[in-house]
Amino acid sequence: MICRQAAEAISRALDEPLPAPERLDLWVHTLFCGPCRRFRRQLTRLHAECAAAASEEVPADTPGLSDAARARIAAALEQPPPAG
Repeated sequence: MICRQAAEAISRALDEPLPAPERLDLWVHTLFCGPCRRFRRQLTRLHAECAAAASEEVPADTPGLSDAARARIAAALEQPPPAG
């Protein structure tokens, strides 16, 4: 397993259980790869912080996006990515 594959597996593991062979490959990789261990710690913390923030109640008077801003974002997301 290379670091790019490990990073993808680390990310997926936060959302779903990995198959046993992939979990073993990831464990072996992170045993020897300090940057991937650090990435796993950082991503795990970020995931937990986002989950905690999402579960907090937002006060009713908190401003949100305007309808125009929502439309611009939706239109931008529908555009194909630039070639290259």
